Amino acid sequence: MPQEDWVEVGTATTNRTPNSNVDIFLDLDKPAICSNMTNSEFRDSFLRSQAEAVGLIQTRITKLAKWDGSEQARAKNGWAAPTIQPAAYW
Repeated sequence: MPQEDWVEVGTATTNRTPNSNVDIFLDLDKPAICSNMTNSEFRDSFLRSQAEAVGLIQTRITKLAKWDGSEQARAKNGWAAPTIQPAAYW
């Protein structure tokens, strides 16, 4: 069977305690998450968007750490007061 026919559905660990089993039922025939793409395409799209968002957040945190005039002006525009320390809202 070709490798692309396989999908990882999870990992598991176990113990040695008798009768401590938990039944887990998997339904791999769920409806599509999004009507205009496959679940696999949706996951790929989500991962790309997530990576982009993390980069934007890291850039913003770096700029806030500087807290220079341009960032104070940006805070004034967003918070209506440049004297408010954004860190107080984290």
